Amino acid sequence: MRKDATKPRLAIVGKERRKLPRKRVLLGGVLVDPNGESATDCTIQDINVHGAKIESPRTLQLADKVYLLNTRNETAHLATVARIEGGKTGLSFIRSYSLEARLPAQLEFLVKLLLEAKLRAVNALIERGVPLADATSVVGLTEDYLDRFVVRGPLDKKVERLLHEAKRLLRDG
Repeated sequence: MRKDATKPRLAIVGKERRKLPRKRVLLGGVLVDPNGESATDCTIQDINVHGAKIESPRTLQLADKVYLLNTRNETAHLATVARIEGGKTGLSFIRSYSLEARLPAQLEFLVKLLLEAKLRAVNALIERGVPLADATSVVGLTEDYLDRFVVRGPLDKKVERLLHEAKRLLRDG
């Protein structure tokens, strides 16, 4: 038996191979096809400017392209599936977009998906007994937040409908 054969190999197994380590997080996200047709909620478990590890019920294949919406910091990342291990998927970001800025027309569906995700999060909190004011505060769904979308310029009809629904929720709550 070799002298070092009994030594733990933790240093080798746990070594970070990325140029920039990822920050461990627990964030809500949305995975969506590049054409915007199929969206699925997911959990972002770690992230940096180059990629993320997510958990999702959606089945993905290596090299698939998807958008990952980070609902906390309101960004969308066009990404490729770089790794699949168990129920976890590693994404490599190709390009990132701030959803607070004006997007190209073909990407406006991302704003709709962001607003839908925030409304789902508020409703889920309310169903758990969280008061509306607290739920909207935690999710970041405020009048000022919604008004930022209006000043961006002309909006898709679906986005206008969602903004109206969100404002009604805040007003009636």
